[in-house]
Amino acid sequence: MRSVKAQLLVTAVAVVVAGGVLVVKGLPPGESFSAAIFRYNRGEIVRHLHWGGDPNQEGYRGTLLHYAVRENDAEMVRLAIRLGADVNRKSGWAGTTAHVLWTPRSFAKHLRNREIEEILRQHGGKEEAYSWK
Repeated sequence: MRSVKAQLLVTAVAVVVAGGVLVVKGLPPGESFSAAIFRYNRGEIVRHLHWGGDPNQEGYRGTLLHYAVRENDAEMVRLAIRLGADVNRKSGWAGTTAHVLWTPRSFAKHLRNREIEEILRQHGGKEEAYSWK
């Protein structure tokens, strides 16, 4: 049977380790990653990414990159790319007709966002859109 001192030591170490995780990563996300992307809740998106969220995660109608393009958020585009987002993944929405599949770069061009289009081009983003109408 463990002594009270040993049990307190184990508990103290566990609290310090858990506290260290919270200091490094912050609080865990409070909503699903898909919901955070769909609502473009930037704080929750960043929290998910810090907790190991997949930068290729789909929102309800597109990837994180598609939503960042729509929101004109070059900083988020750079962060998602740095964390491994697929710059050529197509989405069937992106805020326009539901009959077009867009890559993030083609969507940026459609929205006339030259800065983000250039960021995506520099990282291998292709300018492709497909219509099946």
